[in-house]
Amino acid sequence: MVLTILFGLGLGGSAWAYTIAVLRPDGSDQMLLESFSRLCGELRMYGLQVRLLDGVEGAELFEKAAGQSGNSSNLVGGVSLLRTPGQATARIWVAANAAGKESVRITVSVDGADAPSLLAIRAADLLRASLRDLHGADLGPQPDVASRRDPDPNRDADAKREHDAKREQDTSAASPAQEASAAPRRRDPLTVQVGPTALFEVGELGTGWGANVQVQKRLSHRLALALAFTAPIVGQTYYATGATAHVRQELATIAIALRLMEGQMLNVDLFQGIGVMHLSVHGEAPSPWVAQDSSAWAAASSTGAAVSVPLSEHWGLSASLAAIFLAPRPIIDVADVSYLAHQPFLQAHVGLYFGF
Repeated sequence: MVLTILFGLGLGGSAWAYTIAVLRPDGSDQMLLESFSRLCGELRMYGLQVRLLDGVEGAELFEKAAGQSGNSSNLVGGVSLLRTPGQATARIWVAANAAGKESVRITVSVDGADAPSLLAIRAADLLRASLRDLHGADLGPQPDVASRRDPDPNRDADAKREHDAKREQDTSAASPAQEASAAPRRRDPLTVQVGPTALFEVGELGTGWGANVQVQKRLSHRLALALAFTAPIVGQTYYATGATAHVRQELATIAIALRLMEGQMLNVDLFQGIGVMHLSVHGEAPSPWVAQDSSAWAAASSTGAAVSVPLSEHWGLSASLAAIFLAPRPIIDVADVSYLAHQPFLQAHVGLYFGF
């Protein structure tokens, strides 16, 4: 049931969001950076999600998405800003709504002192109109014509300043630095993380310690699939009169993770996993008791949350806390006493991850 809810939330977000790729321009070109900031604000004003692409990898992804026909990716359009001799230019593409159809490609150029604002406005309007034509996207009413028309070069200085102030307020695009801080960090398709883990039982077994290895594959912007293995978990012991049982566990799970929050400094995920746990017991007892070893398997359900802190483009730190339920519930027999383990077990994990 939990897996179904998570899938529904993730797929619902992907189905209703229109995501536009915007390629970040050269950082040394202040005019393009200003136009870039205004453009991102314009697109968000229409309720569009903006996915920022950076560097050579971003340019390659942009060109690949722009060359796809139909609706095979989660990007419905894109804009790249570049400088041509004497002009600022926006290259725009909008994906077709069916396979086999050609994407729409538009190039618009602007020159003059008002080029940053004009280029952003025109590019956003062309994208909006194309999305309505191809996808039937309902992006809200057209803003007031007086506030959207291009600044008139002959208008007096006071009117021009009023226009620019209104544009700043509507788009909330104050500076390139603010856009960069609000933009989500690029997601690596595959991440691997390792670190120590602790398994706590609220009864008499106490805490066991082990190592955790996890491989995570991103399925979409919000969903990821994670395979985790924890072993060996040692340190949990049950004491009875004249005898002792040392418990050891190995745990393997596969989980679906839903990203609840993403930012430059902190990401939050909710996950639900299923798997198996292998439990083994090593007994120690003086005569006349006979020490024995035993083992068993149990199905495992893992529900929890994880936070991650990016340290660089690919490296980061993560921490998670999960409640683990086992079926059947473990029972440890020591001498003439049977101990029924308390549930849920609590697993805490910290680790270092690297993205590919």
